[in-house]
Amino acid sequence: MLQRTSPDAMARAGLPVPADGDGFRLAMRAFAGSVCVLTAEGEQGPTGCVASSVSSFSVDPPVLALSLAARCSTARALRVGSALGVSLLAPSDEAVARRFSGFSGASGAARYAGAQWTRVAPGAQVLADAIVGLGCEVEELVPRHGQVMVLARVHTVAGAAPARAPLLYWDGAYRGLCPEVSS
Repeated sequence: MLQRTSPDAMARAGLPVPADGDGFRLAMRAFAGSVCVLTAEGEQGPTGCVASSVSSFSVDPPVLALSLAARCSTARALRVGSALGVSLLAPSDEAVARRFSGFSGASGAARYAGAQWTRVAPGAQVLADAIVGLGCEVEELVPRHGQVMVLARVHTVAGAAPARAPLLYWDGAYRGLCPEVSS
């Protein structure tokens, strides 16, 4: 009888892992991503989520690319024309990330509790002490494989304090950025 070996065990043994859902998830855990909170206002009120898939798409004009689960409340709010707020979090904002991740049980406006928010053009909310807050409007939503790729035009840059290191998500956990030790 053939027994399926787990992708974790295969990877630990130095063996190639199939690119099925489990193998791909394992591979993606090796990618570190900056943690952002995305905010929008839908028909049910304020909503938001955490994303580590935010990246620059274009500088001229300034456009971000990111992806969301198609069924999440933030994607639904963006489909009805909500402005999008993007807040790059610092390690001190981990509690905010946990509330917006959905695992805390908080939803809707309850996710915003315990933090200060600022409204920026074109009407988006960003975390007041975020490393960077971006006010965006959605240019295009591209649905694929249960996800939505979002192209969002940036209208406002708030904060822009890169001297603070970002909160990262790596290997299934939130982590701070540690400076390399020189030898």
